[in-house]
Amino acid sequence: MDVYKKRKIVYGDTAISGNWRVKVHLITYREKFGAVNVLQNAISNLPKWLEEFSRIDLPISMIGSLIVHEGKDGVWTLLSFWAGGNMLRTTTFYSPFTDESDFQLLERGSMACVWELAVIDHERRAWVKHVLMNCIPDYAAYLNDTLTADV
Repeated sequence: MDVYKKRKIVYGDTAISGNWRVKVHLITYREKFGAVNVLQNAISNLPKWLEEFSRIDLPISMIGSLIVHEGKDGVWTLLSFWAGGNMLRTTTFYSPFTDESDFQLLERGSMACVWELAVIDHERRAWVKHVLMNCIPDYAAYLNDTLTADV
């Protein structure tokens, strides 16, 4: 196991797919995020993924987040959205560096590493602050509450 080293987390943008708003966060162990092709392919797959994964028997918010993490072993992509008011539905994919358009779905449940959990924790805190603690949820404030940090 390697000794822990901080990684860069950068807010990329908010992707729009139909009525969906998806905050995009990028993580890399390098000086600068380099998995641009995976990012572009992930964003182009959003309509298909959101339609497929949002078929659950709970109300969904049409708001989520996308983490694209350039790791040392490949690129990890986590797509999450809020369902049932307070639950985060997450799907994880892996893309090898040899094929940046190949998104291998991890079918036995989601997983997140310590750097991805920093983004998930930020999203949780933002959801509680801007949506759950208000009589009238402030979705715009949630979407504007982003994370850029070395974690």
